[in-house]
Amino acid sequence: MGATGYYLSFESHHITASAQTSLERSLDETMLITLSSSEHKWFNTILDSMIKLEDLNDGVYKQVEQPLLSALVEQAVLCYERKSLITSESLSPRATSITKEFRKLVKSHFRTLKRPSVYAEKLHVTVATLMIQ
Repeated sequence: MGATGYYLSFESHHITASAQTSLERSLDETMLITLSSSEHKWFNTILDSMIKLEDLNDGVYKQVEQPLLSALVEQAVLCYERKSLITSESLSPRATSITKEFRKLVKSHFRTLKRPSVYAEKLHVTVATLMIQ
């Protein structure tokens, strides 16, 4: 069985100040959330649209993609906040600690450290453990 997914990376100036504030506020803790079928479909549509815009505009016209990116971030925050109110399916204290430390490391060293194994080594965990977090 194959898995598919998206990896989205962007600089904060590509989203609205409101979206940036919401994102930073909502990512203080780690929580697994399950998307409803309509939420899943919506996120796929937005991500597919962003990919098609990139191809259509040769990646030159970022201002066209910015509203979609902001909408995606805002909706992700809303889903996160909604789910955190409904259920607090929290991770173990160790997992939360590893996640917070990992985020700090990435924020400080994302330009120089690229391999998951380096981050895992710095956190004194295996790469498999890091991937689960």
